[in-house]
Amino acid sequence: MLAGVDGKIYAFDPRGLSRTKDTTGLLSSTGGLFSPAAVDFGNGLLIAGVQDSSLALINATDANTDGVFESVQTTAVQVGDKISVPATFADLSITPSVVVGTAHGVVAQYSYTGTLQKKTTISGSPVTSFAQLPTPSLSQPSELFFACGGRVYSEQSSVSLGDSTLPWMLAGAASRSGNFLVAAQRGGRRVIAYNRELTQKLFDLDLSADTLLSLSIADIDADGEKDVIAVMKSRLFVINRTGSVLNGFPIAASAGQSYVGDALVAELEGDGSPEILIALSTGELAAYRKEGRMVSGFPVLFMSGGNASVALFRSSAGSTGLAGLTSSGSMQAVEILRPYSSGTVVWSQYLRDSRHSNVDGSGGGSSPVSSEFLPKSRVYNWPNPVYGPTTNIRYYTSENAAITVMIFDLAGVKIAELKAQARGGLDGELSWDVSNIQSGVYLARVEAAGSSRTEVAFFKIAVVK
Repeated sequence: MLAGVDGKIYAFDPRGLSRTKDTTGLLSSTGGLFSPAAVDFGNGLLIAGVQDSSLALINATDANTDGVFESVQTTAVQVGDKISVPATFADLSITPSVVVGTAHGVVAQYSYTGTLQKKTTISGSPVTSFAQLPTPSLSQPSELFFACGGRVYSEQSSVSLGDSTLPWMLAGAASRSGNFLVAAQRGGRRVIAYNRELTQKLFDLDLSADTLLSLSIADIDADGEKDVIAVMKSRLFVINRTGSVLNGFPIAASAGQSYVGDALVAELEGDGSPEILIALSTGELAAYRKEGRMVSGFPVLFMSGGNASVALFRSSAGSTGLAGLTSSGSMQAVEILRPYSSGTVVWSQYLRDSRHSNVDGSGGGSSPVSSEFLPKSRVYNWPNPVYGPTTNIRYYTSENAAITVMIFDLAGVKIAELKAQARGGLDGELSWDVSNIQSGVYLARVEAAGSSRTEVAFFKIAVVK
Protein backbone atom coordinates (compact mmCIF):
# COMPACT_ATOMS: atom_id res chain seq x y z
CA MET A 1 0.00 0.00 0.00
CA LEU A 2 1.29 3.45 -0.97
CA ALA A 3 0.10 6.78 0.38
CA GLY A 4 0.96 10.36 -0.48
CA VAL A 5 0.79 12.58 2.63
CA ASP A 6 2.08 16.16 2.94
CA GLY A 7 4.27 15.75 -0.14
CA LYS A 8 5.85 12.51 1.12
CA ILE A 9 5.29 8.90 0.04
CA TYR A 10 4.78 6.09 2.56
CA ALA A 11 4.75 2.32 1.94
CA PHE A 12 3.11 -0.40 4.06
CA ASP A 13 2.48 -4.12 3.69
CA PRO A 14 -1.03 -5.67 4.01
CA ARG A 15 -0.52 -6.01 7.78
CA GLY A 16 0.15 -2.28 8.13
CA LEU A 17 3.88 -2.77 8.74
CA SER A 18 6.47 -0.51 7.14
CA ARG A 19 7.95 -1.72 3.85
CA THR A 20 10.92 0.60 4.31
CA LYS A 21 13.83 0.80 6.74
CA ASP A 22 11.99 3.68 8.41
CA THR A 23 9.49 2.40 10.97
CA THR A 24 7.03 5.15 9.97
CA GLY A 25 6.84 3.71 6.45
CA LEU A 26 8.48 6.76 4.88
CA LEU A 27 9.65 5.80 1.38
CA SER A 28 10.37 9.19 -0.17
CA SER A 29 10.45 12.76 1.12
CA THR A 30 9.18 13.99 -2.23
CA GLY A 31 6.60 12.99 -4.83
CA GLY A 32 3.55 12.76 -2.60
CA LEU A 33 1.63 15.84 -3.75
CA PHE A 34 -1.00 13.52 -5.27
CA SER A 35 -1.68 9.81 -4.92
CA PRO A 36 1.40 8.01 -6.33
CA ALA A 37 1.07 5.55 -9.22
CA ALA A 38 2.98 2.27 -9.30
CA VAL A 39 3.74 -0.80 -11.40
CA ASP A 40 4.85 -4.12 -9.91
CA PHE A 41 8.03 -5.75 -11.22
CA GLY A 42 7.85 -8.86 -9.06
CA ASN A 43 10.70 -8.02 -6.67
CA GLY A 44 9.89 -4.34 -6.42
CA LEU A 45 7.90 -1.35 -7.56
CA LEU A 46 8.39 1.53 -9.95
CA ILE A 47 6.56 4.45 -8.39
CA ALA A 48 5.64 7.71 -10.11
CA GLY A 49 4.98 10.66 -7.81
CA VAL A 50 4.79 14.38 -8.44
CA GLN A 51 5.90 17.46 -6.54
CA ASP A 52 5.32 20.91 -8.01
CA SER A 53 7.05 20.76 -11.44
CA SER A 54 9.01 17.57 -10.72
CA LEU A 55 8.17 13.97 -11.64
CA ALA A 56 9.72 11.54 -9.14
CA LEU A 57 10.45 8.07 -10.55
CA ILE A 58 11.22 5.81 -7.60
CA ASN A 59 12.65 2.30 -8.00
CA ALA A 60 11.99 0.39 -4.77
CA THR A 61 13.56 -3.08 -4.74
CA ASP A 62 12.98 -6.01 -2.40
CA ALA A 63 15.51 -8.47 -3.83
CA ASN A 64 15.44 -10.86 -0.88
CA THR A 65 11.60 -10.81 -0.71
CA ASP A 66 11.54 -10.13 3.04
CA GLY A 67 8.87 -7.46 2.60
CA VAL A 68 11.22 -4.50 3.10
CA PHE A 69 12.61 -2.37 0.28
CA GLU A 70 16.37 -2.48 0.83
CA SER A 71 17.07 -0.26 -2.19
CA VAL A 72 15.20 2.94 -3.03
CA GLN A 73 16.51 5.00 -5.94
CA THR A 74 14.82 8.21 -7.09
CA THR A 75 15.14 9.97 -10.44
CA ALA A 76 13.80 13.54 -10.39
CA VAL A 77 12.57 14.73 -13.79
CA GLN A 78 11.91 18.46 -14.25
CA VAL A 79 8.81 18.92 -16.38
CA GLY A 80 9.12 22.71 -16.68
CA ASP A 81 5.64 23.59 -15.41
CA LYS A 82 3.61 22.83 -12.29
CA ILE A 83 2.06 19.37 -12.55
CA SER A 84 -1.71 19.52 -12.13
CA VAL A 85 -2.79 15.84 -12.06
CA PRO A 86 -1.48 12.55 -10.66
CA ALA A 87 0.97 10.65 -12.88
CA THR A 88 -0.34 7.68 -14.84
CA PHE A 89 1.38 4.64 -16.37
CA ALA A 90 0.27 4.03 -19.96
CA ASP A 91 1.26 1.60 -22.74
CA LEU A 92 0.90 4.09 -25.59
CA SER A 93 3.51 2.36 -27.77
CA ILE A 94 5.89 -0.60 -27.61
CA THR A 95 7.85 1.40 -25.03
CA PRO A 96 5.70 2.07 -21.94
CA SER A 97 5.28 5.58 -20.61
CA VAL A 98 4.70 7.64 -17.50
CA VAL A 99 2.42 10.57 -18.36
CA VAL A 100 1.87 13.86 -16.53
CA GLY A 101 -0.17 16.98 -17.28
CA THR A 102 0.53 20.53 -16.19
CA ALA A 103 -1.20 23.73 -15.12
CA HIS A 104 -0.60 25.33 -18.53
CA GLY A 105 -1.92 22.58 -20.78
CA VAL A 106 1.21 20.49 -21.34
CA VAL A 107 1.02 16.69 -21.62
CA ALA A 108 4.43 15.03 -21.25
CA GLN A 109 5.33 11.35 -21.73
CA TYR A 110 8.49 9.88 -20.21
CA SER A 111 10.11 6.46 -20.31
CA TYR A 112 10.46 4.47 -17.10
CA THR A 113 14.00 5.85 -16.80
CA GLY A 114 12.88 9.47 -17.16
CA THR A 115 13.73 10.08 -20.83
CA LEU A 116 11.31 12.45 -22.55
CA GLN A 117 9.32 10.61 -25.22
CA LYS A 118 6.83 13.29 -26.22
CA LYS A 119 5.66 16.71 -25.02
CA THR A 120 2.58 18.48 -26.37
CA THR A 121 1.14 21.87 -25.43
CA ILE A 122 -2.64 21.78 -25.76
CA SER A 123 -3.79 25.12 -24.35
CA GLY A 124 -3.11 27.55 -21.55
CA SER A 125 -5.60 25.81 -19.27
CA PRO A 126 -4.75 23.12 -16.70
CA VAL A 127 -4.90 19.44 -17.55
CA THR A 128 -7.45 18.16 -15.03
CA SER A 129 -7.80 14.43 -15.71
CA PHE A 130 -6.46 11.43 -17.64
CA ALA A 131 -8.21 8.23 -18.72
CA GLN A 132 -7.22 5.32 -20.94
CA LEU A 133 -9.02 2.91 -23.24
CA PRO A 134 -7.58 -0.44 -24.41
CA THR A 135 -6.97 -1.13 -28.09
CA PRO A 136 -6.35 -4.43 -29.94
CA SER A 137 -3.05 -3.08 -31.34
CA LEU A 138 0.28 -4.55 -30.24
CA SER A 139 2.05 -1.33 -31.17
CA GLN A 140 -0.38 0.81 -29.12
CA PRO A 141 -2.07 -1.27 -26.41
CA SER A 142 -3.76 1.78 -24.87
CA GLU A 143 -4.92 5.19 -26.03
CA LEU A 144 -4.86 8.24 -23.79
CA PHE A 145 -7.60 10.80 -23.23
CA PHE A 146 -7.32 13.97 -21.16
CA ALA A 147 -9.47 16.90 -20.09
CA CYS A 148 -8.15 20.43 -20.52
CA GLY A 149 -9.91 23.80 -20.68
CA GLY A 150 -13.45 22.48 -21.14
CA ARG A 151 -12.50 19.95 -23.84
CA VAL A 152 -11.66 16.26 -24.02
CA TYR A 153 -8.69 15.31 -26.19
CA SER A 154 -7.40 12.11 -27.71
CA GLU A 155 -4.44 11.63 -30.05
CA GLN A 156 -6.73 12.04 -33.08
CA SER A 157 -9.49 14.42 -32.06
CA SER A 158 -11.14 16.55 -29.40
CA VAL A 159 -14.62 17.65 -28.42
CA SER A 160 -15.96 20.61 -26.47
CA LEU A 161 -17.73 19.87 -23.21
CA GLY A 162 -19.47 23.23 -23.35
CA ASP A 163 -18.31 24.62 -20.01
CA SER A 164 -14.84 25.44 -18.68
CA THR A 165 -15.85 27.10 -15.40
CA LEU A 166 -15.26 23.89 -13.44
CA PRO A 167 -12.61 21.17 -13.92
CA TRP A 168 -13.66 17.99 -15.73
CA MET A 169 -12.79 14.48 -14.57
CA LEU A 170 -12.75 11.45 -16.86
CA ALA A 171 -13.21 7.67 -16.68
CA GLY A 172 -13.02 5.03 -19.41
CA ALA A 173 -15.08 1.92 -20.14
CA ALA A 174 -14.12 -1.05 -22.32
CA SER A 175 -17.46 -2.33 -23.58
CA ARG A 176 -18.55 -5.14 -25.88
CA SER A 177 -20.73 -2.58 -27.70
CA GLY A 178 -17.79 -0.22 -28.20
CA ASN A 179 -15.45 1.50 -25.79
CA PHE A 180 -16.63 4.82 -24.39
CA LEU A 181 -15.45 7.74 -22.29
CA VAL A 182 -17.25 9.59 -19.50
CA ALA A 183 -16.63 13.19 -18.39
CA ALA A 184 -18.09 14.85 -15.30
CA GLN A 185 -17.79 18.31 -13.78
CA ARG A 186 -15.98 18.08 -10.46
CA GLY A 187 -18.03 20.27 -8.15
CA GLY A 188 -20.77 20.53 -10.78
CA ARG A 189 -23.74 18.43 -11.92
CA ARG A 190 -23.14 17.39 -15.56
CA VAL A 191 -22.13 13.94 -16.73
CA ILE A 192 -21.44 13.35 -20.45
CA ALA A 193 -20.47 10.18 -22.32
CA TYR A 194 -18.88 9.88 -25.79
CA ASN A 195 -17.88 7.01 -28.02
CA ARG A 196 -14.17 6.26 -28.34
CA GLU A 197 -13.79 8.44 -31.43
CA LEU A 198 -15.43 11.41 -29.60
CA THR A 199 -17.81 11.76 -32.56
CA GLN A 200 -21.01 10.55 -30.91
CA LYS A 201 -22.48 11.79 -27.64
CA LEU A 202 -24.05 8.84 -25.84
CA PHE A 203 -25.72 10.94 -23.16
CA ASP A 204 -25.56 14.36 -21.47
CA LEU A 205 -27.15 14.52 -18.02
CA ASP A 206 -27.68 17.21 -15.41
CA LEU A 207 -27.80 15.41 -12.07
CA SER A 208 -29.64 18.14 -10.23
CA ALA A 209 -28.85 16.90 -6.73
CA ASP A 210 -25.80 18.82 -5.52
CA THR A 211 -22.13 18.50 -6.59
CA LEU A 212 -20.16 15.68 -8.21
CA LEU A 213 -17.20 14.19 -6.36
CA SER A 214 -15.94 11.22 -8.39
CA LEU A 215 -16.53 8.70 -11.19
CA SER A 216 -16.12 4.93 -11.35
CA ILE A 217 -17.02 2.41 -14.07
CA ALA A 218 -18.35 -1.14 -13.69
CA ASP A 219 -21.06 -3.50 -14.92
CA ILE A 220 -23.23 -3.11 -11.83
CA ASP A 221 -26.37 -4.88 -13.09
CA ALA A 222 -24.41 -7.75 -14.68
CA ASP A 223 -25.99 -7.30 -18.11
CA GLY A 224 -22.66 -7.33 -19.94
CA GLU A 225 -22.57 -3.54 -20.41
CA LYS A 226 -20.61 -1.02 -18.37
CA ASP A 227 -22.36 1.45 -16.08
CA VAL A 228 -21.23 4.81 -14.73
CA ILE A 229 -21.10 5.34 -10.96
CA ALA A 230 -21.35 9.05 -10.19
CA VAL A 231 -20.75 10.04 -6.56
CA MET A 232 -22.32 13.28 -5.37
CA LYS A 233 -22.26 14.64 -1.84
CA SER A 234 -25.79 13.52 -1.04
CA ARG A 235 -26.64 11.05 -3.84
CA LEU A 236 -25.11 7.96 -5.42
CA PHE A 237 -26.10 7.49 -9.08
CA VAL A 238 -25.57 4.48 -11.35
CA ILE A 239 -26.18 5.27 -15.03
CA ASN A 240 -26.16 2.87 -17.97
CA ARG A 241 -24.65 3.43 -21.40
CA THR A 242 -27.79 5.11 -22.73
CA GLY A 243 -27.98 7.60 -19.85
CA SER A 244 -30.73 5.86 -17.88
CA VAL A 245 -30.39 5.62 -14.10
CA LEU A 246 -30.54 2.00 -12.92
CA ASN A 247 -33.50 0.81 -10.87
CA GLY A 248 -32.94 1.44 -7.17
CA PHE A 249 -30.77 4.51 -7.76
CA PRO A 250 -29.97 7.22 -6.87
CA ILE A 251 -29.38 6.38 -3.24
CA ALA A 252 -29.58 9.27 -0.80
CA ALA A 253 -27.14 9.56 2.09
CA SER A 254 -28.83 9.56 5.48
CA ALA A 255 -29.52 12.83 7.26
CA GLY A 256 -26.34 14.28 8.71
CA GLN A 257 -24.15 12.21 6.39
CA SER A 258 -22.55 12.74 3.00
CA TYR A 259 -20.62 10.56 0.59
CA VAL A 260 -16.85 11.08 0.33
CA GLY A 261 -14.13 9.90 -2.03
CA ASP A 262 -14.42 7.26 -4.72
CA ALA A 263 -16.88 4.42 -5.18
CA LEU A 264 -15.10 1.06 -5.15
CA VAL A 265 -16.55 -1.97 -6.92
CA ALA A 266 -16.00 -5.63 -6.02
CA GLU A 267 -18.01 -8.84 -5.86
CA LEU A 268 -18.47 -9.51 -2.15
CA GLU A 269 -21.35 -11.98 -2.00
CA GLY A 270 -20.36 -14.51 -4.66
CA ASP A 271 -23.53 -14.09 -6.72
CA GLY A 272 -21.86 -12.86 -9.93
CA SER A 273 -22.89 -9.24 -9.40
CA PRO A 274 -20.49 -6.66 -7.98
CA GLU A 275 -21.26 -4.44 -5.01
CA ILE A 276 -20.50 -0.73 -4.59
CA LEU A 277 -18.51 0.36 -1.53
CA ILE A 278 -18.47 4.03 -0.56
CA ALA A 279 -17.22 5.92 2.51
CA LEU A 280 -19.44 8.26 4.49
CA SER A 281 -18.48 11.50 6.22
CA THR A 282 -19.24 9.91 9.60
CA GLY A 283 -16.47 7.32 9.12
CA GLU A 284 -18.84 4.52 8.15
CA LEU A 285 -18.51 2.34 5.07
CA ALA A 286 -21.64 1.54 3.04
CA ALA A 287 -22.01 -1.30 0.52
CA TYR A 288 -24.86 -1.46 -2.00
CA ARG A 289 -26.17 -4.25 -4.20
CA LYS A 290 -27.18 -3.80 -7.84
CA GLU A 291 -30.80 -3.13 -6.84
CA GLY A 292 -29.69 -0.26 -4.59
CA ARG A 293 -30.20 -2.25 -1.37
CA MET A 294 -27.62 -2.20 1.42
CA VAL A 295 -25.50 -5.35 1.70
CA SER A 296 -26.20 -7.33 4.87
CA GLY A 297 -23.89 -6.26 7.69
CA PHE A 298 -23.37 -2.75 6.33
CA PRO A 299 -22.90 0.09 7.02
CA VAL A 300 -19.98 -0.51 9.37
CA LEU A 301 -17.89 2.00 11.27
CA PHE A 302 -14.53 2.09 9.55
CA MET A 303 -12.65 5.22 10.59
CA SER A 304 -13.60 7.55 13.40
CA GLY A 305 -11.99 10.47 11.58
CA GLY A 306 -14.35 10.30 8.60
CA ASN A 307 -13.62 11.77 5.15
CA ALA A 308 -11.42 8.78 4.26
CA SER A 309 -10.01 7.91 0.86
CA VAL A 310 -10.42 4.13 0.61
CA ALA A 311 -8.86 1.30 -1.40
CA LEU A 312 -9.19 -2.48 -1.68
CA PHE A 313 -6.21 -4.83 -1.46
CA ARG A 314 -5.29 -8.47 -0.91
CA SER A 315 -4.57 -9.14 2.76
CA SER A 316 -1.76 -11.41 3.93
CA ALA A 317 -4.41 -14.08 4.62
CA GLY A 318 -5.78 -13.86 1.07
CA SER A 319 -8.93 -12.02 2.10
CA THR A 320 -10.21 -8.72 0.77
CA GLY A 321 -8.66 -5.87 2.71
CA LEU A 322 -9.87 -2.29 2.92
CA ALA A 323 -7.49 0.58 3.65
CA GLY A 324 -8.47 4.15 4.43
CA LEU A 325 -6.47 7.37 4.55
CA THR A 326 -7.93 10.48 6.16
CA SER A 327 -7.16 14.05 5.14
CA SER A 328 -5.08 14.37 8.33
CA GLY A 329 -2.82 11.47 7.26
CA SER A 330 -4.24 8.78 9.55
CA MET A 331 -4.35 5.30 7.97
CA GLN A 332 -6.38 2.27 8.95
CA ALA A 333 -6.88 -1.14 7.36
CA VAL A 334 -9.38 -3.92 8.05
CA GLU A 335 -10.21 -7.30 6.53
CA ILE A 336 -13.55 -7.94 4.87
CA LEU A 337 -13.86 -11.67 5.46
CA ARG A 338 -14.32 -12.62 1.83
CA PRO A 339 -11.64 -14.12 -0.47
CA TYR A 340 -9.78 -11.61 -2.64
CA SER A 341 -9.67 -12.22 -6.39
CA SER A 342 -8.41 -9.82 -9.04
CA GLY A 343 -11.20 -11.12 -11.28
CA THR A 344 -13.89 -9.91 -8.89
CA VAL A 345 -12.32 -6.58 -7.84
CA VAL A 346 -13.29 -4.18 -10.61
CA TRP A 347 -12.47 -0.70 -9.26
CA SER A 348 -10.09 -0.99 -6.32
CA GLN A 349 -9.01 2.59 -5.60
CA TYR A 350 -8.76 6.19 -6.76
CA LEU A 351 -8.30 6.15 -10.58
CA ARG A 352 -9.20 2.42 -10.62
CA ASP A 353 -5.80 0.75 -10.00
CA SER A 354 -2.20 1.32 -8.96
CA ARG A 355 -1.29 2.37 -12.53
CA HIS A 356 -3.99 5.08 -12.44
CA SER A 357 -5.37 3.69 -15.70
CA ASN A 358 -8.82 5.12 -14.83
CA VAL A 359 -10.59 2.57 -17.04
CA ASP A 360 -12.62 -0.55 -16.38
CA GLY A 361 -11.19 -2.88 -18.99
CA SER A 362 -12.54 -6.01 -17.30
CA GLY A 363 -14.82 -6.97 -20.16
CA GLY A 364 -15.63 -5.91 -23.66
CA GLY A 365 -12.94 -4.53 -25.91
CA SER A 366 -13.86 -2.26 -28.79
CA SER A 367 -15.62 -4.73 -31.09
CA PRO A 368 -19.43 -4.91 -31.30
CA VAL A 369 -21.36 -7.95 -30.08
CA SER A 370 -20.81 -10.76 -32.55
CA SER A 371 -22.95 -13.72 -33.62
CA GLU A 372 -19.77 -15.72 -34.26
CA PHE A 373 -19.13 -18.46 -31.75
CA LEU A 374 -15.52 -17.39 -31.06
CA PRO A 375 -14.83 -14.11 -32.91
CA LYS A 376 -11.07 -13.83 -33.45
CA SER A 377 -11.09 -10.05 -32.95
CA ARG A 378 -12.26 -10.56 -29.38
CA VAL A 379 -9.59 -13.02 -28.32
CA TYR A 380 -6.43 -11.29 -27.09
CA ASN A 381 -4.45 -10.43 -23.97
CA TRP A 382 -3.92 -7.18 -22.14
CA PRO A 383 -1.64 -5.54 -21.39
CA ASN A 384 0.48 -6.56 -24.36
CA PRO A 385 3.51 -6.24 -24.24
CA VAL A 386 3.55 -7.59 -20.68
CA TYR A 387 5.87 -5.70 -18.32
CA GLY A 388 4.36 -6.75 -14.99
CA PRO A 389 3.91 -10.15 -13.31
CA THR A 390 0.59 -11.05 -14.96
CA THR A 391 -1.41 -10.54 -18.12
CA ASN A 392 -5.12 -11.07 -18.76
CA ILE A 393 -6.29 -13.33 -21.59
CA ARG A 394 -9.61 -12.12 -22.96
CA TYR A 395 -12.16 -14.25 -24.86
CA TYR A 396 -15.79 -14.04 -25.94
CA THR A 397 -18.20 -16.78 -26.97
CA SER A 398 -21.77 -16.46 -28.15
CA GLU A 399 -22.84 -19.46 -26.05
CA ASN A 400 -21.61 -21.19 -22.92
CA ALA A 401 -18.33 -22.98 -23.58
CA ALA A 402 -15.31 -24.62 -21.97
CA ILE A 403 -12.18 -22.53 -22.56
CA THR A 404 -8.70 -24.04 -22.78
CA VAL A 405 -5.71 -21.74 -23.26
CA MET A 406 -2.36 -23.30 -24.17
CA ILE A 407 0.73 -21.12 -24.41
CA PHE A 408 3.80 -22.16 -26.42
CA ASP A 409 7.24 -20.72 -26.94
CA LEU A 410 8.46 -20.20 -30.51
CA ALA A 411 10.07 -23.65 -30.49
CA GLY A 412 6.63 -25.17 -30.00
CA VAL A 413 7.12 -26.20 -26.37
CA LYS A 414 4.00 -25.83 -24.23
CA ILE A 415 4.79 -23.76 -21.14
CA ALA A 416 1.33 -23.13 -19.68
CA GLU A 417 -2.26 -24.37 -19.83
CA LEU A 418 -5.23 -22.52 -18.37
CA LYS A 419 -8.91 -23.49 -18.21
CA ALA A 420 -12.16 -21.62 -17.60
CA GLN A 421 -15.87 -21.70 -18.33
CA ALA A 422 -17.16 -18.99 -20.69
CA ARG A 423 -20.60 -17.48 -20.22
CA GLY A 424 -22.33 -17.00 -23.55
CA GLY A 425 -22.73 -13.41 -24.71
CA LEU A 426 -20.24 -11.97 -22.24
CA ASP A 427 -16.50 -11.47 -22.30
CA GLY A 428 -14.35 -13.60 -20.00
CA GLU A 429 -10.77 -13.47 -18.77
CA LEU A 430 -8.02 -15.69 -17.44
CA SER A 431 -4.91 -14.40 -15.69
CA TRP A 432 -1.51 -15.78 -16.73
CA ASP A 433 1.32 -15.41 -14.21
CA VAL A 434 4.50 -14.53 -16.14
CA SER A 435 6.69 -13.83 -13.09
CA ASN A 436 8.84 -16.89 -13.90
CA ILE A 437 8.64 -16.52 -17.69
CA GLN A 438 11.61 -15.21 -19.67
CA SER A 439 11.38 -12.26 -22.04
CA GLY A 440 10.25 -13.25 -25.51
CA VAL A 441 7.32 -13.77 -27.86
CA TYR A 442 4.85 -16.56 -27.09
CA LEU A 443 1.94 -18.07 -29.00
CA ALA A 444 -1.42 -18.46 -27.27
CA ARG A 445 -3.95 -21.03 -28.52
CA VAL A 446 -7.49 -20.46 -27.22
CA GLU A 447 -9.98 -23.29 -27.71
CA ALA A 448 -13.70 -22.84 -27.02
CA ALA A 449 -15.76 -26.03 -26.81
CA GLY A 450 -19.53 -25.52 -26.84
CA SER A 451 -22.38 -28.01 -26.84
CA SER A 452 -22.25 -28.54 -30.60
CA ARG A 453 -19.04 -26.96 -31.92
CA THR A 454 -15.41 -26.23 -31.13
CA GLU A 455 -13.37 -23.31 -32.48
CA VAL A 456 -9.79 -22.12 -32.00
CA ALA A 457 -8.10 -18.71 -32.09
CA PHE A 458 -4.40 -17.78 -31.93
CA PHE A 459 -2.53 -14.63 -30.93
CA LYS A 460 0.97 -13.62 -29.82
CA ILE A 461 2.04 -12.41 -26.39
CA ALA A 462 5.19 -10.32 -25.89
CA VAL A 463 6.82 -10.58 -22.44
CA VAL A 464 9.37 -7.86 -21.63
CA LYS A 465 11.52 -7.87 -18.49
